[in-house]
Amino acid sequence: MKNNCNNSIIPIRDRSCHVTSDRYGLYQDSEGFCTRGIGTLIGDRRHCTTQDINNYNREFPGGMTQEQARNILAERLHRDEASVNGRVRVQLTQYQFDALVSFNFNAGSGNLRIANFVNNDINQGNCDPEQIASDWRHFRQNRNRQNDEIRLFNYGIYR
Repeated sequence: MKNNCNNSIIPIRDRSCHVTSDRYGLYQDSEGFCTRGIGTLIGDRRHCTTQDINNYNREFPGGMTQEQARNILAERLHRDEASVNGRVRVQLTQYQFDALVSFNFNAGSGNLRIANFVNNDINQGNCDPEQIASDWRHFRQNRNRQNDEIRLFNYGIYR
């Protein structure tokens, strides 16, 4: 399959495209990062390389199936849930927990460890919606996703 991800003049937020021909294969996500399955980044936040494609084709010679993609996602979410459980010392609602798991999945557990909204707000019993939103926005992240996570944490609104 021809990779025309880098040849587009479409703004990067609309630039999601497949690098391999299978449905759950490698693709450049909406931010241009090499991803596989259901939202699992490959390495650092970068474009797919020839080595990434070769490694993927060795691991999934017939392409990734939906079941494999879901299993990889489930393993990742299990780790993300464990990270949230390990960092947060107060009782959360289900929607607050879900928002933090989403943040951890998208921004990474390293960011969860240093997040002021976890360490200085949530764990200190301060869940002021404006302060949470302000501290949450210090992380470079897809702005729409970030706003959805903040709305979910503060108000329980799933989108």
